[in-house]
Amino acid sequence: MIRLIVANGDSYTQGVGLDDPSRETWPVVLAGMLGIDHVNLARFASPNRRTVRSTVRRLDALRIERGLTPPEVLIVIAWTEFRRHDYYSATERVDQRDHATDRGWHRMGMWRRGAHQPTDAFFDHLWSEEGAIAEFLLDWVLFDHYLRERGYHRRYVFTFPFSGPVPDIAAEFAEQLPADTVLGGLPPRPGTSFDEAVEGLPRADDGHPLAEGHAWFARQLAAWLTATPPDTRPERPLFPVSAARGPSDRTL
Repeated sequence: MIRLIVANGDSYTQGVGLDDPSRETWPVVLAGMLGIDHVNLARFASPNRRTVRSTVRRLDALRIERGLTPPEVLIVIAWTEFRRHDYYSATERVDQRDHATDRGWHRMGMWRRGAHQPTDAFFDHLWSEEGAIAEFLLDWVLFDHYLRERGYHRRYVFTFPFSGPVPDIAAEFAEQLPADTVLGGLPPRPGTSFDEAVEGLPRADDGHPLAEGHAWFARQLAAWLTATPPDTRPERPLFPVSAARGPSDRTL
């Protein structure tokens, strides 16, 4: 029986733009619908590698302090766009809002172009879209194997549409990923990413979904989770169908 959801991702999962992220983000709403506890590890501007790293570094401690076993924990990861990276520097100024496991890691993305020397150097000399997709898929395979071998349940969603196609050098990585753990399959069906699913609903000035969008996406996740079997018990769902509180008036 699942007793805890651990969510991780970027600003869409953290709840940037919301009036009260502690009550309005999709992980909070989802946990409430399913009647269980939750932890949200998301951080704005997070690259996918930071999401993997912070989950691995904090997961066991979060579970142990709650007295739970791995099969009682569900990890829900919201993957972000590929044009993000991070690097470690012990001398640069740290963001005090970061958790201790993130301190010293500095995020890079297109929003910092022209105003941040490491970001400019990375995109001018090191960036490759093909390489970024291959790196992401390899990280995903290793991460999924890590969670599965330890007995954690895991599900994956995309914040933004998956920008394929998968390069030839990464095809074997994609083939190792269990498509039934991905909302919309793999590659995800159009319209199943968070950003697409809330199209037409209210957003903040910077484009982040507001409470209506988070609630809508949480309903879709609840419907999916109550219908999707867990990894080790294919004859039974992760949650009873009746566990999802609140109707869903359309499907993804």
